[in-house]
Amino acid sequence: MGAIGPFFTPHDPTRVDLANNLLPPAFFPGGVWTYPLGTDQLGRDMLSRLIGGARVSLLVALVVVLVSGAFGTTIAMLSGYLGGRLDSFLMRLTDAALAFPFLLVAIVLAGIFGPSIQIVILTIALVGWASYARVIRSEVLSLKTRDFVTMASVMGAGPAWIIRRHLLPNVTGSIVVLATLQLGRAIVSEAALSFLGIGVRPPAPSWGGMLSDSQQYLIAAWWLPTLPGLALSLTVLSSNLMGDWLRKLNDPTQRH
Repeated sequence: MGAIGPFFTPHDPTRVDLANNLLPPAFFPGGVWTYPLGTDQLGRDMLSRLIGGARVSLLVALVVVLVSGAFGTTIAMLSGYLGGRLDSFLMRLTDAALAFPFLLVAIVLAGIFGPSIQIVILTIALVGWASYARVIRSEVLSLKTRDFVTMASVMGAGPAWIIRRHLLPNVTGSIVVLATLQLGRAIVSEAALSFLGIGVRPPAPSWGGMLSDSQQYLIAAWWLPTLPGLALSLTVLSSNLMGDWLRKLNDPTQRH
């Protein structure tokens, strides 16, 4: 729905219609099938905004996974295979990234450049690459002592060739698992930043922004916080379950 839904949304997710504000879902008394999941306080269609929010959340998550995964894996390869002072420097840099408060980075960047989807992606990626670096480096340290790597080095293969042809293919499974697990974290992080007003700018639909706007309608219009909350929870749960399944698939000792 995030990929193709915006082409089939029943209404413009940013269109205001105050004459039809706070309509409940169509299957409840007072609802109309013109707005199947009801409307918000400004009369905007909830279904259209949920679909638009899915597009924003998944776009942010996918870009974050690609950027942080590529950067973190590169750091891990260089650190684990080359070792020495470069390894010490890169691991201290990784420790600093893991220790730095995510919310503080977001507030500083939003204060300098203003809230936007680009700042959300940059903030999450600046913190997210460190988990790749830590996990993949430990695998590289184990792999570089294996016979096939030693033989490639004896035959005259350079570090770039060994990393590309021997190390990277053997850690691809772990990279995929980490990526699926990070998808859920990235979606939650984007929603949290939008909830605090330093993420996606309104009136663009965002699940976190929808939750923020619905705070004063928790009792009068229960569907306003419930629907984006369910969408967020189910999407993150699905991503985590996929990551757990891939982890077991990648680990022969856990196969049934």
